[in-house]
Parts: sequence; structure tokens; C-alpha cells
Amino acid sequence: MKCNIRELRKKNNLTQRQLAVSMNVSESRISIWELGKETPTLENAFKLAHILNCLVDDLYTYSG
Repeated sequence: MKCNIRELRKKNNLTQRQLAVSMNVSESRISIWELGKETPTLENAFKLAHILNCLVDDLYTYSG
């Protein structure tokens, strides 16, 4: 799966810091998600989708 969080964050003109504050997580957590090293919890995925004005499905693209 390809992570789309970085692209969606930039499309919404947010920095990692701004997104982290909105999510109540650390900037490093945002970076880890964007790099695909970890995936957000389901709760955080829904928060991300709300903040980034997208569907949860939009956060990732299946590349099989």
C-alpha cells in the first residue's frame, strides 16, 4: 500500500507541525505515518480524513 498522507497534507496547505497539533500527536508521528513506517490507528485515520477533507480510503492506495 502506498501512503498518501503527505500529498493530502500538502494539498490542504498544512505543515507536519500543524497537522500534528490538530491530531494531538507528535510531528515525528506524522512523519512515521507519511513514510509508511506505521499506519495510524483507526481512530486517528478517521481524524486524519476529517482534517484532510478526504475519505479514510483516500489515505492509502493499494499497489498490488
